[in-house]
Amino acid sequence: MESEKRTGEDFAEDFVAVGRIGRPVGLAGECSVLAATDFSSERFSQKGTRFAWRLHGRVKELAVEQSRQRAEGEWVVKFAGVSDRSAADALKGGSLTVPASERKALSGESFYPDEVEGWSVVNLEGERLGRVEALDVSTANALLCVAR
Repeated sequence: MESEKRTGEDFAEDFVAVGRIGRPVGLAGECSVLAATDFSSERFSQKGTRFAWRLHGRVKELAVEQSRQRAEGEWVVKFAGVSDRSAADALKGGSLTVPASERKALSGESFYPDEVEGWSVVNLEGERLGRVEALDVSTANALLCVAR
């Protein structure tokens, strides 16, 4: 699931985050990437795949040069033009985003987390309890933030 909210100063309205860059790996410019998508092999394993890197209002295009999966949900990615540890470290903490139009269509009753914002919350009797403000996926169990 492409889970990071796409609001705030770091995100344009039409982009969604599919990963976050962690620490540099080694000295040759490789970066640790934590996937925020169920489609991580499609997103990170293809040479030439382009992302918009975003951090504190800065945006930079990055293209995958090579990659390997290190663990479930974690990749080591070498981006074109990132040639040493210092350059990789400068990307740390940034989100890797793609246009929302590039999202995969989901089947059945599946949804992307940011799509629940604005949904009505009702009890079994049909009584309206509030409106979903956000879905917090940073905890062990996803939490709905509901405003009355």
